[in-house]
Amino acid sequence: MHVTSVSADADTPSDDGSLTVGDRIRRRRAHLGWSQAVLARRMKRIDAQYRDRTDQSTFATYTSRWERNKVLPDEYNRRILAKALRVDVSDLGLPVQRYYRLEAQRRRGARRR
Repeated sequence: MHVTSVSADADTPSDDGSLTVGDRIRRRRAHLGWSQAVLARRMKRIDAQYRDRTDQSTFATYTSRWERNKVLPDEYNRRILAKALRVDVSDLGLPVQRYYRLEAQRRRGARRR
């Protein structure tokens, strides 16, 4: 699991009134009417198209930790989370690696073009 620790003051919005990353994730999920379990299930479906290394219960744990501002998602999980929530990574208040791309796994027996 790749995570970035968050400082203790990350639970409170900054002086300019902006929301924390966790607040943005929680609000978007609530706006869609989803529980953390539903979000985890959607993330697992997206993950299956790419790495397919993380199980649904792990995504549920990640989601809880992200929403409580305990850790920040790594670049891969930022992309999966944003796809699941149907937003851009930057909309969640997360930095974006400019040239990072999710690469779909090639299925066994697939021919190269």
